[in-house]
Amino acid sequence: EMAQGAEQYGCHAISAIPPFYFFYNFQEVKSYYSDIVGSVNLPMLIYNAPDYEGVHFTIEQFCELADIPGIVGIKNSAPDAYMAAQIRAARPDLIFLHSYEHIFLAILPFRVHGLIGCHLNLIPEIYQRMLGHFRAGRLDEAWSEETRILELHRILMDIGEIQCVKAILGMIGLDCGVARKP
Repeated sequence: EMAQGAEQYGCHAISAIPPFYFFYNFQEVKSYYSDIVGSVNLPMLIYNAPDYEGVHFTIEQFCELADIPGIVGIKNSAPDAYMAAQIRAARPDLIFLHSYEHIFLAILPFRVHGLIGCHLNLIPEIYQRMLGHFRAGRLDEAWSEETRILELHRILMDIGEIQCVKAILGMIGLDCGVARKP
């Protein structure tokens, strides 16, 4: 229903995390993705966030999911750079978006197509400079920008990431309300 709503509202693509809380076998998860992407005429990205959802796919399972008609890529929210490299090597045809933004510099050599994350909204110019330095081969300068990102990440995590991000966005005119308590 949510995928169909996204299509009705004019979205260009959809993404979904695998089902969690209850444990499902791989065939059930594969069926879940097939049902979602089969219900709309939109491309879909698999949302990989094993630290949050508790579902850990193997490379072979990623490849099998990617063979489902309509699956065009992955939004990778996993800190494992080795797994990211394996996915890119196994399926270079997939769109690969990464969202562990505080290790973006480490992931760039894997030819990611983009980055998704909340810190980007706070300091896009730092990410843009880092990417520019990386593309120009200025790795020392890229690392300098990455250290600034790491420091922001540390501060946000120490204080409370969601509350801080919402407060900072409010200060720059994007009122997102207050963070709900867990």
